[in-house]
Amino acid sequence: MQRLVIPAFFLIFANVAMAEAPQLLEDWEVRTDASAIIVLAPGLEEEGDQAALFELAMRLKAEKVLDNGAAIGMRFNLRVQRDHPGRAGFTGRIPGDYALSGSMPLRGAFTGLTRMGDLEDTGARGAIETAFFYLDGGYGEFSVGRDIGVAARFHTRVPDVFTHDRAGNGYLDPGGLNIIRTRNDLTGPAAKVSYTTPRLLGVRVGMSYTPEANVRGLDRDPARAVPGVVRPHIENALELGVQASRRLKDEGVRLTGSLAWSYGRVSSALPGAGYE
Repeated sequence: MQRLVIPAFFLIFANVAMAEAPQLLEDWEVRTDASAIIVLAPGLEEEGDQAALFELAMRLKAEKVLDNGAAIGMRFNLRVQRDHPGRAGFTGRIPGDYALSGSMPLRGAFTGLTRMGDLEDTGARGAIETAFFYLDGGYGEFSVGRDIGVAARFHTRVPDVFTHDRAGNGYLDPGGLNIIRTRNDLTGPAAKVSYTTPRLLGVRVGMSYTPEANVRGLDRDPARAVPGVVRPHIENALELGVQASRRLKDEGVRLTGSLAWSYGRVSSALPGAGYE
């Protein structure tokens, strides 16, 4: 099986002039960019999988620096994606026959995966993945709105040639076989409150609180309703993370690492489902 990843275009527009904007919007710096990714996997159509997947994204950032040096702003990210119809957003039924007598068809609260239930057939989807306001000053960054938590934000992944179709934490999966997830993402793009400290000696610490984590996102969607599968309900989720990045000038290398912990109350509409 061969795979070809095509980054169709990247557009960056910086320092957009807003001379005619109202006084409220004066001195704001606005940056926008868009991208299109196409993943081709010739030969998969013969196996009933998807030989062509895509993702379109549009991002916007608006920021203003105050007189005291602090920055206020907002970020917005809209994405449209067609993933494998049976594994959209990484979730879905694991390929193979894993049905066990007397077992309950649960959808994993962290991964969104299930071993039983009907095979899914999901088409193209769109979602607002990011829409939050932030204040960044000498005491750190405080943000509120729709965004991933610090546990996922601090994730340090292995360098990879491809951005979307890869062995771990992939965004697009033509074969529908990828079950490797190392990014600690319990809450997805749900509305939350986050705080990260300034980076001191290359180290920063962060915390996020999410009241309701049952939000459908493109990269995480455990709340998707499928006949015969019990969905989890996640609330009051707390995430803590530590990230370190240090460059050794003499050796010419950079050391990076992260540690994250997340906790949430998980329940379901079916009593005795077994979630903890």
